[in-house]
Amino acid sequence: MQNHIIETDENGLEQNSHGDSLFPLAGYDEYFSQFILKEVPWHWHEEIELVVVVEGSTNLEYVDGSLELQQGDGVFINSNTMHRLTQTSLVDCHIINFVFKPEFLGGRFDSRIYNEFVKPICSNKSLSAIKLSPMIMWERLILEKINSAFTIYTDQRFGYELSVQANLLDAWYILCVNQPTLFDTIPPVTESKIRLDKITKFIHTNYDQKLAIKDLASVADISESECYRLFRKTLQTTPNDYILNHRLQMAAHKLVATNLSILNVSYELGFGNPSYFSKKFKEQYANTPKEFRYLHQNK
Repeated sequence: MQNHIIETDENGLEQNSHGDSLFPLAGYDEYFSQFILKEVPWHWHEEIELVVVVEGSTNLEYVDGSLELQQGDGVFINSNTMHRLTQTSLVDCHIINFVFKPEFLGGRFDSRIYNEFVKPICSNKSLSAIKLSPMIMWERLILEKINSAFTIYTDQRFGYELSVQANLLDAWYILCVNQPTLFDTIPPVTESKIRLDKITKFIHTNYDQKLAIKDLASVADISESECYRLFRKTLQTTPNDYILNHRLQMAAHKLVATNLSILNVSYELGFGNPSYFSKKFKEQYANTPKEFRYLHQNK
């Protein structure tokens, strides 16, 4: 089975296109076994994303929180939200999802629909994601609309574009009328989130460089001790462990997606010492880099 690779730039912005300018939406039917490490790695995109878990379970992580999603659950992931999905079930997690530009729902940027019903939600930086449960009536209705739209999208019969858009507009309408507080004055983004966002983006951009805690702290204009407290409180980890885990994740993807030597992967990812890289990689993934590459490139 071919591995799915999510290409990102140095800031974690996904480089894959989702639809085109004429129809800015794409739907995906995905199994986590198709992804390296059975996870959708950290990335973000300007598009809105709607996900439904068909089988299994997954954990959605974003900068300031996480959501556990079981079979039948869904989630709205807001525009420009850095996120990751990891499998938490023993069975292969199966999801369907739509990724689309906000204007797919609202049309022109100067339209009333866009400015009154789409922009207020998509521009709310304090809103990362909304879980959708089939146990709550209005949320179940949204899930039904998403599932219906996906069936129509998959069949792609004449006029499917109209029906897909109509179903997703219905889903958006249900969200809007049941969550009117989304249109209240946008709450200010917390100082912790602003600081953490600055630091994590700095790490994602410079993970291949030598990084000291003082470098991270200076990005957010805080002390080193406050930097440690920030990571412990919001991400339940330390800055050093976050950097190490991100480097190892990037190394795993490079081992599968490129033919770079293991030595070069080690140096490109900022490890410096190849023996240290191999030791930490095996601790994390239960295989040496060489074994990991063989297993995943020969799927």
